[in-house]
Amino acid sequence: MRRYSKLLASLALAGGSASQSWALPKPMTLNPVFDNAVPSELKLAPGVSPCPVHIAALEDVRRSPEMIGIYDRRPIYAPGDRAAWLKSIVKGLESRGIALAFDGEGVAPSAASAKLELTTAWINNTSANVSASAVFRMQITTVKGGTAGGYYRGSNSRMPYWSTGPSILQRALDHAFAGVLDSMATDLLKTCQT
Repeated sequence: MRRYSKLLASLALAGGSASQSWALPKPMTLNPVFDNAVPSELKLAPGVSPCPVHIAALEDVRRSPEMIGIYDRRPIYAPGDRAAWLKSIVKGLESRGIALAFDGEGVAPSAASAKLELTTAWINNTSANVSASAVFRMQITTVKGGTAGGYYRGSNSRMPYWSTGPSILQRALDHAFAGVLDSMATDLLKTCQT
């Protein structure tokens, strides 16, 4: 009898842990390509050439670069190829009047140089909304040797209503990155005005 009660207890414990792990939400991985569909107010005047900028360095320096956040206990992961993902985000500067050249590509002699570091990319939620935030650190060196830079932030908050799937989380972070790109482009465009 004692033997059967031990067996039943172990089965109950195994069944309990299995049902708990079964109930955990499926992890989500972000799209490997940034969606640059968010409208930007930064537009070049007709006849003005894009401002050339050389991206000398592009790094993800976050403490846990594989993680982007948690939504309702659901882990959200960065794309596996983070270098390609970062490059796709930064390429969003091209629609904001910047002519980019990455290392290994031809660089215009009048190009400023920029070093970029992703310091924050995070999604979380409260009971009412989804919040996404992104921060890049940028250091600019002009052709004349002047330097400038700082931290460039973007954020997005939205109420999910009935749509709480991957698309709303992806859009929230893409909107946050669009805000960062607008801020960075504003300062990069100044390097062509001096």
